[in-house]
Amino acid sequence: MDVKKIFGSNLHSYRKLRGFSQEQLAEELGLSRQAVSKWENGTTMPDVMMIPAIASFFNVSTDDLRSLEYVCLEPYRGDDNILNTISVSFKAHDGYISYGP
Repeated sequence: MDVKKIFGSNLHSYRKLRGFSQEQLAEELGLSRQAVSKWENGTTMPDVMMIPAIASFFNVSTDDLRSLEYVCLEPYRGDDNILNTISVSFKAHDGYISYGP
């Protein structure tokens, strides 16, 4: 998969997890909504100097933004009735996809 597509998919997932619209994220980063949209669509990548700021905003590493691990957006309710999010990772290995925490 293309690095731009991976980054865009991860950015979209982290943005949705935080409950932000593209416009809200763009405002937080001092950019246009169109820039965020192009990143999420895999059309372009942010400037290399912007990536650490994006990672910091979402409290993830820059590696997490480029990782082939997929973030699951399915919420569940625990015993304490607090909304949590399950994170599931899939990794490609020798042509097979393995599932694991």
